[in-house]
Amino acid sequence: MTPQLTVTVLGPPKPQGSMRAFPAKGGKGAVIVHSTTTAGYRNQVADATALAVEETGWTPPDAATVTINFDMPRPKSDPKWRRERWPWANRRPDLDKLVRLILDGLVAGGALDDDAHVVSLHATKRYPLPGGTAGMSVTIHPHHEADVR
Repeated sequence: MTPQLTVTVLGPPKPQGSMRAFPAKGGKGAVIVHSTTTAGYRNQVADATALAVEETGWTPPDAATVTINFDMPRPKSDPKWRRERWPWANRRPDLDKLVRLILDGLVAGGALDDDAHVVSLHATKRYPLPGGTAGMSVTIHPHHEADVR
């Protein structure tokens, strides 16, 4: 097993859609996801993950540390001073929704058996450097007890 797995997906990152529950007959409810782009981007992440898993011989760890960097497209409305000095993407979409979609894609691609196995998570949402492109990069490390103590 390799000591880490890195997956990169180019293109604007997409968030996991919001879910709404509706009551239905018989006491059961229906859940509806509000996003049209979620499945396509999750599939991109899953495909890139499956390829990386296959190329490296990665085995999903029982406990994982995950680091995710999102390079978001900068809004065209940003003033020039902000473009030159402000790297942080403090606009929508929410970071937690971006992370949820990536973790689901990692599970679908075979890098993790379950996203509950993530015991340490660091995520950053920023704008790319000048000349850079939007995208996402995630690195997974097996989490060891020695890492904490």
